[in-house]
Amino acid sequence: MEIVQERSLTEMVFYRGSWDSGLRPFHRHDKLEVLFPLDKPITVLLDGRRYEAAAGDAVVIGEQAVHAFEVAEDGTSFLLGQFPYSILLGCGVVPPPVRPLVTAAEIGARETVSVQLEALKTALLCEGRVVRGEKSPLAQSLFSALYFLLARHFPAEAVGASEEKERQEFHKIVSYVNEHYTEPVTVGSIASALYIDRGKLSRLFLAYSGQPLTSYITALRLARAAQLLREGASVTAAALESGFQSVRTFHDVYRRTQNTTPRAAKKL
Repeated sequence: MEIVQERSLTEMVFYRGSWDSGLRPFHRHDKLEVLFPLDKPITVLLDGRRYEAAAGDAVVIGEQAVHAFEVAEDGTSFLLGQFPYSILLGCGVVPPPVRPLVTAAEIGARETVSVQLEALKTALLCEGRVVRGEKSPLAQSLFSALYFLLARHFPAEAVGASEEKERQEFHKIVSYVNEHYTEPVTVGSIASALYIDRGKLSRLFLAYSGQPLTSYITALRLARAAQLLREGASVTAAALESGFQSVRTFHDVYRRTQNTTPRAAKKL
C-alpha cells in the first residue's frame, strides 16, 4: 500500500467513527490530527515510533508526519479531528508542539483540563466538517483552544536536529520510491540516488514505516499491476509496466501474496 500524501476536500473535520481490525494505510497530510480512542485501544505508528493509545488517551500528530493506525478489535470507536496548522498561527504566537501521546490518567489528574477538553470535543462534534474554501471562525477557535489547552499542560520535548534530519530523509525516500517504483530500482540504486548509506536507508525505512523497503516496492508494483489488469491490460503488460522484471516473477509474487493467479484475477 502506497504511503501517500493525503488530500482532502475538507479544511477541518472532527467526527465520531469506528474501525474494524486491521492496519489503516500509512499516510501523511498537511494538517494536524488529534485522535481520541473511546472504548478500545488503538496502536499509532508515528514517524518511526509506536504508541499504544488506550480509551480516553489523546494522540496528537503533527503535519507531514507519516503515520498509520493499527486496530486489534472490530468496532473500535474513536473521535478524530484534522485541522490546518495555519489557523494556530493566527493566534499571534508560535504554537508549541504537543506530546504525541497524553494518557487518560494524565488528563484526569487535572480536573479543570479534563472538563475543558470534554466541552471542546462536544462543541466540535456539533460543527462537523468545514469544506475547503469555507470560513468557520467558530470551528477555528474551538480547534485552536483544544490544541493550546493540550500544549499548555502536555508540551512535547524538543526534537533534536538528528531526528528531524532522519524524518526529512525518510520523506525523501518515500517520494523517490513512489515516483520510480515502475523502474528497475533496488535498495542500492535508491541509496545511491539519494546519497544515503544503504544500511541506514534500510534501517530508516523499516523504523518509520514498519516494513522493509523491498516489501513496500513490491506492494506498490502489485497494486499498479492489479489496476492495469482491471483496466484490461494483458498479464504480460501489467507485469512489465508495473516494474516486475519478468512475467514469471510477477506470477510467483502475485500467487504467493494474493492466493490466486494474475490470469484468474483478470477474469473476475
